[in-house]
Amino acid sequence: MRKPDGLSARLRSETRAEHLAVEHRTGWPDSIRTLDDYRRCLRGLLAIWAPLEKASPARSAWSTFPIACSLQERVPLLERDLRVLGDELPLSSIPALRLPQSEPEWIGALYVLEGSALGGRVIRADLVARLGSEIADATQFYSGPSTGSHPLWRDVLLAIDAYGSAHPDQQNAVVEGARQTFKTFLDTFSQNVRKVAA
Repeated sequence: MRKPDGLSARLRSETRAEHLAVEHRTGWPDSIRTLDDYRRCLRGLLAIWAPLEKASPARSAWSTFPIACSLQERVPLLERDLRVLGDELPLSSIPALRLPQSEPEWIGALYVLEGSALGGRVIRADLVARLGSEIADATQFYSGPSTGSHPLWRDVLLAIDAYGSAHPDQQNAVVEGARQTFKTFLDTFSQNVRKVAA
């Protein structure tokens, strides 16, 4: 059972402002009205996930985290969805991307990334209803990895709480990692908005 005063609760409380800023900036799912909107959404997500996945520790390197985790499973899904939509434009990460520098910062990033992927399952249903069969085969990212080895969101939160209890001196670094990852989302989609407006 999750602790009401555990690290996951602290993360939710202390990154609430950043979370709301990202929601306001992206406007998902209501802001995705056309296939071009959806492509821009996927491109932005890939710009975030690709460098993080490339730099992330291997599953075996999460030495003090209670469950086996990996950020290695999402980028192929994003790339597949973009290919299905006929998008072959080269993508690059945002210039100001700051990568996590330690295991606790990676755990904070994991909290944000897995949480956003979970929200994607709700977004998927809305997008399919809104855009119809045109995107039905291009929602693998929002459907999530098919492998049964991928941890459930509940298990991620429990593991974060266990890590916080075992390493109270690292909690601030976990929170900072989450804040920096939310900032990456905000910076990426602020760029997208400026490009569209231009």
